[in-house]
Amino acid sequence: ATLYAVFQEDAKRLLAWSSIGQVGYIVLGIAAMSHLGWMAALYHTVNHFLFKALLFLAIAGVVRRTGTRLMYEMGGLIKRMPFSFISVLIGIIALSGVPPLTGFGGKWLLYEALIERGWLLQTGVAFMASTVAFLYCFRLIHAVFLGQLKPRFRDVRPAPLALLVPQYLLIAGIMLFSFFPKLLLRPLAAACLL
Repeated sequence: ATLYAVFQEDAKRLLAWSSIGQVGYIVLGIAAMSHLGWMAALYHTVNHFLFKALLFLAIAGVVRRTGTRLMYEMGGLIKRMPFSFISVLIGIIALSGVPPLTGFGGKWLLYEALIERGWLLQTGVAFMASTVAFLYCFRLIHAVFLGQLKPRFRDVRPAPLALLVPQYLLIAGIMLFSFFPKLLLRPLAAACLL
């Protein structure tokens, strides 16, 4: 699924294939059949909800304002849609597992659970998939927000508030769990013991 995401030109399809790849991490955590694996799977499930909802909302705002989902038709929207750019930037940092955001903690827990089981090959594959995820996420942000602004998008307005407010609530959740991970880890650890 991660490799399919790399070749998508449609921004929503890229995020959809990315979601399938992220679910692979969750299944891998469950398959470890250990307390740490289950905790990693639950932690990544919550994280995935937060950052993928953020990304879908941000891209929905871009699609609504530009009238296209094709990334090669976009570009240079950072000045026209700065709030959406910030949302996508935070979302891809979390999704890619780059410190200090929650995605890093979730993937680190997963790697530990896999190494604890002795699954070094699966750990390597999961790590490589994370690296590829960073690459297609970079492509998403570069194609949509960076580069030359297309003349037809000179008058594009920022995304509607109905899409921006939920994005920034999700960002608040990501930041909360990034800097205070025990707020999420303690209940998940307790749930995994049941």
